[in-house]
Amino acid sequence: MIVNVHKKWFSFLFITIISSATINAQVIKSKDNNLKAQQAIMDLKDGALVVRLKSKRNKIEKLQEAIASPNLSEKEKKRLQKDLDNTIQENEEYNSSIVSAFDQYFKFSPVYFIYDTSAVDLKVGKKSGYFLDTNLKTDPNIIFTQDSFFVIYNGELSATNNSGMEALIIIDSQNQPLPSPFPYYIKANNFWYTLGRFFSPKNAIKRDLKKVVSKLDYNLNEYYKKTVAKLKN
Repeated sequence: MIVNVHKKWFSFLFITIISSATINAQVIKSKDNNLKAQQAIMDLKDGALVVRLKSKRNKIEKLQEAIASPNLSEKEKKRLQKDLDNTIQENEEYNSSIVSAFDQYFKFSPVYFIYDTSAVDLKVGKKSGYFLDTNLKTDPNIIFTQDSFFVIYNGELSATNNSGMEALIIIDSQNQPLPSPFPYYIKANNFWYTLGRFFSPKNAIKRDLKKVVSKLDYNLNEYYKKTVAKLKN
């Protein structure tokens, strides 16, 4: 009987210690994430946001290679050429809409635009020669002058945040994710967005990117205000 009591006591004590350690670890992690998020929003305010656009280079190059094949029938060549033309046109229209939306509705920090093919240049600190103007043309006169930057791109959220959901996602200069409560993403699609794209693709993309970018700007400003208020206390 005494042995059973001791076993129960030690089991209870062990569970209590483990639970306490887990809670303490979670509290420490939460505090650490808060500090990182606060530092990130301050750095972004003083730095810049780089919008990384999709070039679709791999798909375009594969289609071009296929079209150049001497064994291709004329019918197949026309089909692939149509696919290539549509890919280029749709990508340019979407990228133009993103650039326009950020240029008009994002005010939180300075904004730069690059293609994903220039991501390495950005990461190693190259200051010019690959930044795009609002017409998606490389402008050598655009020079990166800020000390810090963050990158935003169109992608899918992780499994912990509605896996498969399209969003504009912010990462740091080393391509690392940012912790909550930093507003590091804004969902880029919903039912009405998808429906609008089906019936009126061009108008829907422009209209919804305006909403998405405006919401992103608002979220960043609100978190910045809260962070400044906390740091003053």
